[in-house]
Amino acid sequence: MWRQFEFQRFFFKLVTNKRFEGGVMAIILLNMVAMALEYDKMPKTFDDSLEFVNLTFISVFTIECVMKLIALRWHYFKEPWNVFDFVIVVVSLISKTPSVSLPPPQPAVSVSNGVDLCSGLGVASARPEGPRRVWGSWGGDSRRFCFWCFFNLLERVWGQQCLV
Repeated sequence: MWRQFEFQRFFFKLVTNKRFEGGVMAIILLNMVAMALEYDKMPKTFDDSLEFVNLTFISVFTIECVMKLIALRWHYFKEPWNVFDFVIVVVSLISKTPSVSLPPPQPAVSVSNGVDLCSGLGVASARPEGPRRVWGSWGGDSRRFCFWCFFNLLERVWGQQCLV
């Protein structure tokens, strides 16, 4: 029994260390740079390289999430940023799962309030349709799906309608 507490204490000391938090922040910034490098009609080798980098970041963030879950147990979910991180990790893992069967792409979702505040991102208002319809309307683009999930999470947390 004491070994379990030693194991948990090790991870607790690790994930609450300022250097660990600084390292995670640096990895997040590097991930943002890698995401900013993507563009339309990239050469296949560059696209494959960025895909490998993206999978590496997803792996690192998954390991960070698991370490925090071991260290903090159910207290992990009391911190809103941890919940946000958990949702992003789960959505990222789901988006990279090849066995997920999604419906074929549908026509673009219409804007229900008359204004598309995120047209530059290709995000349309998708309240009544739900995530499967939204995923199909974006042709399976995981980044746009993550944006949709993020804004819906914000709406649920703060109870206000966000950009979508």
